[in-house]
Amino acid sequence: EAGSPYGRPAAVIDPALDNFLQLGVFVKGTGHEPQLAKLEQWTREACEVLQPVFRQRKDDGFIRECHGDVHLANMAWLDGQPLLFDCIEFNKNFRWIDVINDIAFLAMDLDDREQAALAWIFLNRYLHETGDYQGVSLLNFYKTYRAMVRAKVTGLRLAQDDLDATQRLRAEHLFQSYLGLAENYTLSDSKSLIITHGLSGSGKSTFASQLACLAGCIHLRSDLERKRLHGLAATADSESPVAGGIYSASAFAETYARLRDLASVVLRSGQRVIVDATFIKGHQRNLFSQLAEELSVPLVILDFPLAENELRRRISQRAASATGDASEANLEVLEYQLEQAESLTTAEQQHVITVQPDSTAEEVYESLRTSQALPG
Repeated sequence: EAGSPYGRPAAVIDPALDNFLQLGVFVKGTGHEPQLAKLEQWTREACEVLQPVFRQRKDDGFIRECHGDVHLANMAWLDGQPLLFDCIEFNKNFRWIDVINDIAFLAMDLDDREQAALAWIFLNRYLHETGDYQGVSLLNFYKTYRAMVRAKVTGLRLAQDDLDATQRLRAEHLFQSYLGLAENYTLSDSKSLIITHGLSGSGKSTFASQLACLAGCIHLRSDLERKRLHGLAATADSESPVAGGIYSASAFAETYARLRDLASVVLRSGQRVIVDATFIKGHQRNLFSQLAEELSVPLVILDFPLAENELRRRISQRAASATGDASEANLEVLEYQLEQAESLTTAEQQHVITVQPDSTAEEVYESLRTSQALPG
């Protein structure tokens, strides 16, 4: 409830700072003092800047009774599904938290296990289901906080006298790993804006999803956000005619404006973003080229050229398979897109990476890295 103490700035900030108070005991004489001091300074500055966000998240109802300790050692795979156990029961402040705090813990732990791709798949699935893109502004703060929590737990383990040489070496490695991971989150400044360009059936969404987990990107999808704007479930049939209903000119304008707003939130949070839409109109692309210029971030246009007969074949195949995808594109929609599409300008071509039918996400990722379109 709004009047409860949970989720207030102090309830968020105090545990984050307590980590450093307790860790200070463990790092004396280890050489980690400068690193810990740097992390503490970053945390204090982030707490100050983010206080309005903490308050807004509480006002918006994102403080929930969560698990509180969502890392991989507290999960099992049982009877074909994940089972979470050992939630925080002894401290309500640690359990009644922002949901993105729980999400960040698992993402951090996957990063630590060198499974970053799984972390991004998990994060994007959460965002697609909930639309909680405002939570991304707290992602690095909570990842850092959770890495420091695990460092503290490992520090407590190191303080025990019953460790043999192998156990102590393992704990020391974990301690250093968590500190390094936390520091990496504080240094994150590798923002990039990637948009897709291609007709329905060209494979944009599948490819964008694959690339997002490789490149560490938030994946915004027009099909999902359009339906969210109109109160529809992702797989619901809007029963809209071509160029009507949720696909009218005004609805398109509203959708692209929403995508731009979300992309701005993500980029200002220090994250990379892929905006997955057809972008067949020049004014739609201009919205995002202007955003890239405004925020001084690299712009990449992933172009998906595909022969019309192959587009028709894919659209027909998708309709017949009834996969339950968010896209409602059919052959009639495709024909309308072919009539309305505006070619990329010469200026836009300077930002293009062409995705051929046989291109892999790994190849395009390497192209992005080589071209410095993904800094950092």
